[in-house]
Amino acid sequence: MVTSDVQEKRRRLLVRVGRHIPCNAPEAVRVFLDAASKMLDNIMKAPEEPKYRELRAANAAVSAKLLQPHGGKEFLHLLGFEKIFKHGEAVYFMTEVDLEYLTQAKQWLQQQAAAAMAMAPAEVPGAQACAECVIQVRLTSGQTLEGGFYAHETVRAVYDFVRSSVVNAEEALLLRAPGHHSFTADKLDMTLQDAGLAPRAVLQVVKSGPEEGGAAEAMEEARRRARQQEREAHEQLRMIKETKMKEQVARDAEKARILSEFKHDREKTAHQGGLMVADTADQGFEETKAVH
Repeated sequence: MVTSDVQEKRRRLLVRVGRHIPCNAPEAVRVFLDAASKMLDNIMKAPEEPKYRELRAANAAVSAKLLQPHGGKEFLHLLGFEKIFKHGEAVYFMTEVDLEYLTQAKQWLQQQAAAAMAMAPAEVPGAQACAECVIQVRLTSGQTLEGGFYAHETVRAVYDFVRSSVVNAEEALLLRAPGHHSFTADKLDMTLQDAGLAPRAVLQVVKSGPEEGGAAEAMEEARRRARQQEREAHEQLRMIKETKMKEQVARDAEKARILSEFKHDREKTAHQGGLMVADTADQGFEETKAVH
């Protein structure tokens, strides 16, 4: 039974990973998708095998393909990996395996990777990021977030992303650009292009005060949208699961139909064969009578 706390953690991670992945270059996205898919396939084929559920951070391939890409560590946490220390070495370990959930997560990652690569500008070969707009956000804790966006997305989307990443999602915060230009409630619907945040920008999170006029309303609206986005991400996983179940039911029904038709054809053939044998026997009996 998945607790509400776990569900909340997953919803927040879905939003974060979805924004982190486009910050990678197209080739890095492909490498990450390939490595993550192979890792998941190994776990799902042999869930009882611990070696597939343990990733050594010091391993060069694990580090380069799974940990270094933007969103890599967060995706591992989304899958259920926890960072522990084994004999003094950092290890990512999955204690429990939920095959159904891992299947959904793999399909979701494939969709996110495809969406990220579709963002990459074809006219800019060797682009460092798939996203049209990459925004770095410095939190009050000193941590720096990085998310990928389309240039036509709004400032509100950046607030939603920040809300999915901070510890206290209810805290009233404000995004501020260099030069003390704050993005208050009246600027939430500005596109990133119009706000001067494309193609790259660095924002600072500050605690809003009464002088910020409308910041509280902006934060409340951002919180509502963040919760809505998290619900939509959860619904996306549910729809993937439902679609998979429907496809399985359809395959089972088709298999049953084919088997039924095959059985019917065999019974029909057997019945016709029986009639032919009976007719032959009757004919032989009549011929015997005629001889006598």
